[in-house]
This record gives sequence, structure tokens and C-alpha cells, in this order.
Amino acid sequence: MRTDLQLPDEGSELREHARVAQRAVVEAETLPGRPVSAVACPGAGKTRVIVDRHLERALPARKGRAIASFTKVAGRELRRRCREAGKPELAAFPHFIGTIDTFIWLHLVRPYLRVPAQGGRSWRRLESWRDHPGASDRGLNLEDFTFAATNNGMRVGAAMLMESSRYKLGGRSPYNPQLWAAQKIGELFEEGYVTGDLVRDLALLLLADPERSEVMMSVLTARFSELVVDEAQDCSAEDRRILQELAARGLPLMLVGDPDQAIYGFRNTESASDAPVLLDVAQPLRLRHNWRSNQTICDLAATLRTSERQPDIATGPHRDERVPILLTALPSSGTGHVRAFCDEADQIGIPQEERLVIAHRRSSLPKDLTGAAKPPTSHIGRLAWAVGVLNAGAPPTKQREEAGAVIRASILDVWCGKDDLPEAARLERHKVTAQGLARSQALVLRDLPPLDQMMGEWREQAKEVFRRHSPSQDLVVPKSNPRWARRQANTDDKPAFRVGGHSRPQADTPVQVGRVTSIHQVKGEEADAVLVVIPKPTPDNRCEELISSWLDRERPATQELLEDRNVLYVAATRARRLLAFALCVDHLPRVEAFLEQRGVPFRVVN
Repeated sequence: MRTDLQLPDEGSELREHARVAQRAVVEAETLPGRPVSAVACPGAGKTRVIVDRHLERALPARKGRAIASFTKVAGRELRRRCREAGKPELAAFPHFIGTIDTFIWLHLVRPYLRVPAQGGRSWRRLESWRDHPGASDRGLNLEDFTFAATNNGMRVGAAMLMESSRYKLGGRSPYNPQLWAAQKIGELFEEGYVTGDLVRDLALLLLADPERSEVMMSVLTARFSELVVDEAQDCSAEDRRILQELAARGLPLMLVGDPDQAIYGFRNTESASDAPVLLDVAQPLRLRHNWRSNQTICDLAATLRTSERQPDIATGPHRDERVPILLTALPSSGTGHVRAFCDEADQIGIPQEERLVIAHRRSSLPKDLTGAAKPPTSHIGRLAWAVGVLNAGAPPTKQREEAGAVIRASILDVWCGKDDLPEAARLERHKVTAQGLARSQALVLRDLPPLDQMMGEWREQAKEVFRRHSPSQDLVVPKSNPRWARRQANTDDKPAFRVGGHSRPQADTPVQVGRVTSIHQVKGEEADAVLVVIPKPTPDNRCEELISSWLDRERPATQELLEDRNVLYVAATRARRLLAFALCVDHLPRVEAFLEQRGVPFRVVN
């Protein structure tokens, strides 16, 4: 009899259990009227599960599968994995892989719309009202308002300025801006412009029309054998109504998500603990094995959850690493907390590109690395802000995109004349290519003077630079001055960086990090090392309530506080090996005592 047989180690058994749970999701059968739900913890491999289901689970002849998520990143990842598996056709017709916004627009709305009321143009979907110059006025944008629904359910009625945007009023009454917003959204809608909220309203309106909904559903069910919705916890109330309608009318559904990661309160999502989040599925499939993080991070993350679930089971290659949680003080200015984090990452061999610095709001991120989080309201202030952001070491992607749009709009103003059309429409009208505009942007940024000059001098040099770099060989003479060309006595004698809202440029050695961004922008992503910046207390007491809710293990009393806890949970679960928190000095001892009581290893560094 052999005596050299080895028993399987604990890690092998855990991985086998994890794969069995994953196979249950891959092989689950979806039927009309009976949605299948899978609740997946962070790092559970749900993208792999969705891909495996798409690669392996056969469909009827000439039918496809629709896979919808809430981010373009998820769609790109799914398409990439199809190509790597040697099946690029699974990312093409008759299949669909993309955002839920795009799915609703392409398959439930656009084919069934009549011509817009004004202008006879086709309908145009915008990612945000910020993409339309005409949707802004005196520092406010339509995105700063909520809108009441009209009789037909379209949210183009009375406007209400959101509380988070009241600072933009500068002491003004909100009355006139709200009148402007209500009038403007009505005008843009009649011209055929829509954003995500209006697309959903249109979908529900069309589904309520018996004739058009019957045609819609016959087309949908003829093309798609099932619809898989990733990150289903982020469905808004309107999304859930749409999905419930589709399920009731015969489209098989699979919903994958994690209620503890519901972080899009601005989408009017319901509380993550409420039953309707995953469409009332009584017994969801569960994925509890975490292939991403070590067990220390899993244990810490469990303390942040608002549900009563036990810590996830670390299963991946970093499972047994015992790197303690890092705590460091948040300085009043500068990047000392980031440097402490990088020193720790250096000691355990984590490279720069695997270091992520995140916060709930961009304003809590170190300005020295990102530039100012929000632009000023003046045209010249916005330009200086944009230049500072694009020259910063590691600005968040969304912030960088907004800054680039400011530069490109000024280029088009100078060379094509001022108008209030979205960038794509301006390019089409003036026969300018996106590549030509991007080249002009790069040359303008290269030649602009440094922001430490006085604004009056900086503006004059900037005007000359913008008039030097045409976006098209067919445009040889500038047509107008930019919107920021006029002198302004109240800013001309100030440094340009200050007019743009930035801090003074630093001469120190730059901090070596990979990305610096908001937590919402890294949903679904991961990194070896993550620093979470928890801001200092504010007058609204929101930060103090968040810390108390976490450390006292209390159920959040408000929807806003629930979401804040979920955001912190999402932040912590991005980390594979090293998780760090930068907190104000007053909060540090409380967090230390809490982690010690819970048996979570930690270190404090200054």
C-alpha cells in the first residue's frame, strides 16, 4: 500500500469549492418570466463566469446573447476575452456586449422613435448634458438639476437645483436658474437630444404602447436568447421597471451583482438591503470566494459591509499573505500620506503602475497630483484649470477628459467661430476630423506658457498659441477670438494657476503612483496596492457619521450614509495585497482600537 499520498491542501479545496459555485452560474438555465440571480462578492470572478457562460453555453441557431453592464470598461474586457479565447464572433452580431444605456437606446428606443419635434434632425444620445455647450449657463449645467416628470412620464418638467450644486450660485437665488433649466431641457429634448434619464423614460413610454411594444418584443426575443445584466445592484428604479417588463414579456434574464456595492445613489437606486434590487429572486446563486484579495483585506472589508454577511473567503494567489492594513495621517496639504503609502509599497515590491490612490470625491485627492477637482465658472478660469489638470502628474480620467474638452472647444471657437453645438456636431459641420483636433490640442498644450505667470501676460501669450495651430489644413485664417480673450481687472494681476483653482506648482520629486481618481471610476478594477483617502470632518458632519457608522457597526440611518459605507467598501475591495487608509489625526486612534478589537492586523506610519 502506498504511503506517500498527500492530502490536498486547504487552498486547493477552497479553489475547487469556488469553481463548483462558478459552474453553477455558468450552467444555470434562464427561462421566460423566471430571472436567475447571482450574488457575487468582490473578486469572485464574475466577469470570468459571464465570459465562460458566453463561450460555453450553447444558444439556439441564429440567436445571440445580450450582456449589459454599467461601464464601458466591463464591455471592453468581455470583448477582449472573447478574442483571446479565439471566438471574436461572440462579440459581434447577433450578440450584444455593451453598457445598459446603449442596450436600452439601440434595442428599446431609437428604432421606434418618430422624428424630433424641431429641426427634423435625427435623435442624438449624449453621455451627459455636459457634452452640449448649450446646456450650461453661468457655471451651471443641466446635470446640476433634477426635473419633474410631465404627464407622459418624461422628466422635462419643473427643475430643482440639487443641494450639492448650490455652491455654484455664488449667492444668487436659485429661482431664475431653475426657470432657465426647465426651459432649456425642453428645448434640447424637442431638438432630439437625450441623456440616460430621458432614454429610460422613452423606453418605458414605448413599452406602455401596445402596438410598438409588441413589435419591440418580437424583435428582441427573435434576436436574443437571454439578457445578462452585470452589476445589477446599480439598476435605477427605471432600469428595474424596464427589466421587469422585459422579463414579464418573455425575455430570459440573468442578473449578477452585489448589493453591498450599490454606490450610484444619483441613479435613484433603492437601498441595497431592499428585496427588489435583484428583482425579487428568492434564492440567488452565491459566489463567496474572493480570488483577488488576501484574507486580511477580506476581513477588513467585511467590517465595512452594511449587510450581515460573513467575511469572504480568500482563495487566490495572495490568500496567505499577511500584509497588515496601513494607517497614516492625512496632512493639511501636500502628499505626505501618499509618500508613506509608496514607501510601504516599495518594501513589498509593488511597482508604481500597481499603486492606486482613491477617494469618494475628487476634491479629497491631493491637488499636487490631480490639479483642482472642479473648474471655476469664468471662461479664463476654466481654461487655466484645464491646462493645469492636463499638466498634472496623475489626474483622474474623467477630469482629464473634461479638461481636454475645454481646450478643444477653445480651438474650435478660434478657427470655426463660436456656437453652442456638441463637439461631434461642430466637427461634422466644419469638416474637421477628430484626429486633426487632437493634434491641434497637443500642439497648443506644448506651446502654452507656464501657469506661474500673471494671468494678464499668460492670456495674451495663450491667444497667440491658439491662433497658431489650426485643426485642419483647410482652415488657414482664425475666425474669432476665444471666449476668454477679454481682459479682466480682477484676475489679470493674479498667477494663472490661482485663477484656475490650482495650488502652486511643486518642485519636489513627483510621487510614484499609477492612478489617482475617484472610487466610482475604479468600480470593477483592482490593484496590488490601494490608498483610500477619507476626508477630514466637514460642516455637514457627513464624514464623522460615516466613521461612527463603520466603527460602531450600526446600520446606516439614511440612504446617503448607506451609500457612503458602500463606497468605502468598494474602495477597500479594489486591493489585492496592500490596503491603506489616510485619515485625519482625530480618527486614527478610534480606527486603531476598532481593528485591534476585531483582530485585523494593522500598522500606523507617519
